[in-house]
Amino acid sequence: MKSELDILVNNLGFESCDELYMRFLPRIFEGEIIYHYTSSAGLQSILKDVPDTLVLRASRFDCLNDKTEGIFARTVFIDICNEMRKKNEIDESLYSILVNTSPTKTALFYNVGEKGKTTRINREQFVASLSQDRDSLAMWKYYSKGIQYDGRNIGLLTKEITNSLGVQFSGKEVLFRLYPVVYKREKQEELITDFISIIKESRKYNQDDKLVRALVAEQLSHWALVFKNQYFSHEKEVRIIVDVGRKTKDGILQESPIPIKYRDSNGYIIPFIELNLSKNSLKNVTLAPMGCEKDMKDIQKNILEDMLCRYGYSAKGYNSDIDMRY
Repeated sequence: MKSELDILVNNLGFESCDELYMRFLPRIFEGEIIYHYTSSAGLQSILKDVPDTLVLRASRFDCLNDKTEGIFARTVFIDICNEMRKKNEIDESLYSILVNTSPTKTALFYNVGEKGKTTRINREQFVASLSQDRDSLAMWKYYSKGIQYDGRNIGLLTKEITNSLGVQFSGKEVLFRLYPVVYKREKQEELITDFISIIKESRKYNQDDKLVRALVAEQLSHWALVFKNQYFSHEKEVRIIVDVGRKTKDGILQESPIPIKYRDSNGYIIPFIELNLSKNSLKNVTLAPMGCEKDMKDIQKNILEDMLCRYGYSAKGYNSDIDMRY
């Protein structure tokens, strides 16, 4: 039997709630390769900490370095609601619902356990950051030490990432998706105004405010981790976003469907999860710009390829194309 929310979504021309939400998000990333920038020590950890597996870390979103992480999208959303109200494009009743609804903290998990049940529970969200740019000076600068660049860049096959995570999270209360980050204010406004237009239309079919709040809360939660300030646009970021079910019983936190680990960084405790990828995911590794002569660069590239081979990877090694003295 369909719920009132499902019926409303069908009346709006969508087969499911998920189809509606995805209509107002950037397209899931479909490029062949994405790149992860890391330090030289980080590369060693990624390649060989777990036998026969390449391991990326995804950190909890509220511990990332951008202080507006998770809240920037709602700020833009409220700004646009204010503008639409001033122009009388939405009435006071709908305006109040929109600006007073917060992103949901729950997620709907499908095909959980042997019986493949569907369940909605609280969640924690984790993010692994990658880039569409293989050789970005701005990204290399995150890994500079004095006059030296200590960075490494690993090229990963998108299809292999998806396949590996599908296996790792199968049957668990865990969801993942790959989205390119939306930086341009114009695109953010377009997605938000189009969504609000659908919400306005929904009032023709059902006047129940709870249904509107449910749609808005869910959409805000999706935007929260894919909208960022344009000042970060040089990163050309693609995100692996992972929702992990969070259960409590009598106020006590229960075991997570996958292990959640902790590390220290600059005085902060950072929760993270490990993303276990097939070694076939690795396409190439690029060394950061070096100020040495070409002969030494070639030696370092050859050593890198030897190392990859001995670690069991059939990946190519490259030097950065950026020619710098310091």
